[in-house]
Amino acid sequence: MDPDRNAEIARCLFRESNDALLLFDPRDHRVVGVNTTALRLTGFERPRLLKLRVWDLFSSIEPNGVERLSQAYLQTGMFHSREGYYLCRDADAPIPVNISVSRIHTQPDPLGLVVARDISERVQAGEALRESEERYRTLVESAGVLIWSLSSDGMIATLNPAFESITGWSRDELLGRSFVGLVHPDDATRAEELFDRALGGEALPTFELRLRARDGGERNVELISTRRVVARGRMEVVGIARDVTEVRRAEEAIRLSESLRLAKETAEVANHTKSQFLANVSHEIRTPMTAILGLTDLLLEAEAEPDQQRRHLLAIKQNGRFLVDLLSDLLNLTKAEIGTLSVESAACAPDRIVDEVVAALWPRGEARGLALDVRYTTPIPAEVPTDPIRLRQILMNLFSNAIKYTERGEVRLRVSFDEDEPALRFDVSDTGVGLTADEQARIFEPFYQARLHAADGLPGSGLGLAISKRLVEALGGRLEVRSEPGQGSTFSLILPTVPLPDVPRRTRETGETATITQKPRTGRPSAVLPPGTQILLAEDNDANREVISLMLRRTDAKVVVSSNGREAIDRAVAARDAGRPFDVILMDMQMPILDGYAATRELRDLGFQQPILALTAYADDESREECLRFGCDAHLSKPIEWEKLLETIRGHITRHAGASDDPRLDAMASG
Repeated sequence: MDPDRNAEIARCLFRESNDALLLFDPRDHRVVGVNTTALRLTGFERPRLLKLRVWDLFSSIEPNGVERLSQAYLQTGMFHSREGYYLCRDADAPIPVNISVSRIHTQPDPLGLVVARDISERVQAGEALRESEERYRTLVESAGVLIWSLSSDGMIATLNPAFESITGWSRDELLGRSFVGLVHPDDATRAEELFDRALGGEALPTFELRLRARDGGERNVELISTRRVVARGRMEVVGIARDVTEVRRAEEAIRLSESLRLAKETAEVANHTKSQFLANVSHEIRTPMTAILGLTDLLLEAEAEPDQQRRHLLAIKQNGRFLVDLLSDLLNLTKAEIGTLSVESAACAPDRIVDEVVAALWPRGEARGLALDVRYTTPIPAEVPTDPIRLRQILMNLFSNAIKYTERGEVRLRVSFDEDEPALRFDVSDTGVGLTADEQARIFEPFYQARLHAADGLPGSGLGLAISKRLVEALGGRLEVRSEPGQGSTFSLILPTVPLPDVPRRTRETGETATITQKPRTGRPSAVLPPGTQILLAEDNDANREVISLMLRRTDAKVVVSSNGREAIDRAVAARDAGRPFDVILMDMQMPILDGYAATRELRDLGFQQPILALTAYADDESREECLRFGCDAHLSKPIEWEKLLETIRGHITRHAGASDDPRLDAMASG
């Protein structure tokens, strides 16, 4: 098998093993690598775990057990499958483990590997079994065994003393009475049938009956042996039974314990639901943010605004944009926590993604007076299989952070290809104040903010790097940091890919710089809508209706508004029946009376053919797919990007008009 393939398999096995795997340096026994299971079992954060000696993580029930384990490794290089050891944890009691130690012949120096398998459940099960067996033995010894005989007519002929102590009835009260009369009414018919079978000579298997006790309760007895006996011309049925009442109560307790376990799982599901709820709250906050940012845009374009008021409005917009970014980060972090952070895999050009990222951030660097240096230090693949959206998101975060926390100097992006891994590498360096060792150990934790002060004065959420690290890991890569106080920082994204000779071609030769393109920006919408465009806007939020309507009317479009899905249907149908159908409907998906999903479906059922564009605070792929499934032609998330909204409206109107030979196409072309 290809060595690289073997290496990848080894990495996967290490990463995904259900056992705790800890790599250590044999020279000082310091932990140098751990897998996810080790972090989960110990409860330690990775940086803290990597500061410990491997033997400090274990204890033994035997004196000097850990020391003997260490000596065995030094002498033979292995120590296989031993129990009697415990794995220490950060905040909880140690857990029993089966431990193996072996030497791994890595280059240039060997490493030690400890494999610790959690055997808590087996140990607990063994203890529970021993306790149950002990309880059962004690029960039998203390309660004794019931021995009795019945005459051929079913009357009690003899009893032993244990019968009295178990049922509470005295022998005098029971002798000569019907045995079936002593049985619980619900078991009486079955008892008669079993007695007749035994009297007929059948050897009965073990069975159970409930006997009525003198105190009004009942006793569960297990009949171990029930046989017919013929002596001195008389036929009797003899039985031996044991009291299993306490055993059945113990079983009920076990069933109760299982119910408690299921209740715990239900609570965990509820916690998962809580996380989902927080994600939904995050989306809902986007709706008022649309109004805040949209109204700010309108106010900023007033020609006679005082400078101070303009500065205040700019600050409002900056902070509003920060809140939107924070909500997006919270959503991504929530998805990562509940395991729904999705990544795709498609062929994409890494140099094109670099161009897009640099073009988007270049104006910010120029405005700050920073030198931005982007170079390719080796040839790189023309295409790599990864998620282009997630890769762009990661690079945007790293590059914008470098600009944000660099007061003077330069920000560098170096792109290269490592033939040995193989992997595509992006190194983002700055000349900022740098990070201490403690800060580097925590820099990828959610909400952690180092002592750094943003040079642009804007706040930071402390989520960008945490999310980036999770995204990188989801893509199969890794995110590393190198820094020295006062010397700046370098964040490195290493993305595994196929060997360079296996790709169709190479691009971006050594030393080539990225192509920087800037899209001109203006305060007014630049997209042109067809003359006489009529738009129906369905939006329940008053401020959002005003903002969106004003923006659309500035393109000379005619806008009719409705505050819920039912009004939208009525107005759309009325306009169509009058021979002046709306060219497009902008449909908010969360509205009272009738939401956008139901309204869209009803309009389609009524034969409405014009484009319906969904406006929603939900920005994920699932929301987009759901909107399309209900009949929408496109999905736009809030806060609204006005250029994108107008381009989308124009594109759908143009396509629909083209399909129906609308004369406005000629007017647009001539205009």
